[in-house]
Amino acid sequence: MKNVLVASDLTARSELAFRRAMILVGGVGATIHLLHVGDEPDPGREREAADHLRALAASDSETAKVECRIRVGEPHAEIIAAASECEADLIVMGAHEKRLSRIFVGTTVERVMRTGSRPVLMVNAAPSGPYQRVLLPVDMSNASANAIKAASALDMLGRSKALIFHAFTAPAKTSLHFANVEAGRIEEHVTASRRVALNELANFLRSCGVSPTDYDTILEEGPPFLGIKKAAERNAPDLNVIGTQGRSGLSRALIGSVADEVLRRVECDVLAVPPTNDG
Repeated sequence: MKNVLVASDLTARSELAFRRAMILVGGVGATIHLLHVGDEPDPGREREAADHLRALAASDSETAKVECRIRVGEPHAEIIAAASECEADLIVMGAHEKRLSRIFVGTTVERVMRTGSRPVLMVNAAPSGPYQRVLLPVDMSNASANAIKAASALDMLGRSKALIFHAFTAPAKTSLHFANVEAGRIEEHVTASRRVALNELANFLRSCGVSPTDYDTILEEGPPFLGIKKAAERNAPDLNVIGTQGRSGLSRALIGSVADEVLRRVECDVLAVPPTNDG
């Protein structure tokens, strides 16, 4: 990473985002661009915001070079524009307010994720060091491939234990239940479906430049989000990596609105990766 944009709304959530960015760039010589966007021109408020950013930057000035910026306009549009200007490798933002978790869509962080073209790290938790456990839900789509490659390029996997999660289905299971097939044969069908899914997942990871033996793999039969939730409860990741599907909305590739559910409900940090220009 060479440039990281941290968007600040001058709240404690944004301070957590700044601290996480400092940890991410520690020792790599990157520049942090600390940005606040005001709704309308107001010299007094702009001075106060600039003072706040400078004080925040000075609190950890030895870790990285920090440049403070003030802009005025629509927050998500200005954040995206500033990220383009500084060629940010990553945008880091504080999470939406938890009391508003049911209306994540329409928040500034959601709009930046949905309409921007750069990875966005939404910081939910107070940082205590580098990420230790990363959960990557994979549905073998282009969105998942982009997510894996971006997380690797941003060095979010090399120093952590990465867990690859995939939800699979046993296509004939429901029909077998209705046909009153004995439980043992149904379980054999599920086991066979699991083997097929595991082989497909291994091939997908290789196509992403990842060795299937590099990371632990979690396969769960059933709805993706429920499986992700269970995997998170069992493994306590501090980062969840997801792919998004571009300007039409957050990723629906995992089935339904799984990416949206992850962004609204998980307690750990979330890295949302947009599609590349070639899809």
